[in-house]
Amino acid sequence: MELTPALRKRLANWLAPRVHAAVDAGALQWRRPAGGGWSNETLIVSQHDDPIAVIRLQPEGVAMFPHYDLGREHALLGMLARLAVVPTPPLLGADLEGELFGRPALMSGFVRGHVPADTKPSFAEAGFLFVAQASVQRAFHVQLLSALAALHRVPASECAALQREFDDGSLAANLTRLEMIWQWDRGARFPAGLDTAF
Repeated sequence: MELTPALRKRLANWLAPRVHAAVDAGALQWRRPAGGGWSNETLIVSQHDDPIAVIRLQPEGVAMFPHYDLGREHALLGMLARLAVVPTPPLLGADLEGELFGRPALMSGFVRGHVPADTKPSFAEAGFLFVAQASVQRAFHVQLLSALAALHRVPASECAALQREFDDGSLAANLTRLEMIWQWDRGARFPAGLDTAF
């Protein structure tokens, strides 16, 4: 997607009240992150080379999942921020009707840091975490497991509004969703054991 002058102006007008600062439309740029952000189309928005926001767009064409629900993702991030369960980026808003970009999007503030790459070579083969000292690697993994444990401690009552129409919270509903994704994405060559398991 091209950042045209008209789109720059619309984006600057949308961002300014959300970042509580003037946004210079002529100084806006965006780029795709390296090594991550592949499940949606992700763009890092900068002003005068200073990153200020991250945009996640619903993908067009080939995608990782059969269905995207950025409204649900936005609500989930808002709930996690409200409960202070795990660190979350500041939410700037969502454009679920696609008025800005022609497709649904959600936007958050930019958070500086390192992201383990999910491209080849992966973070298990190269990069900052791969070359880090063992104590740094251990701290990373302990923090990751602590965050996952914290997510699983969120009361079910807080998650009720996030349930999908077919999801009653049961194991059967979760397996149904996994099977839907499997049937959609398994391709021509796949292990028959998974069909048997389902």
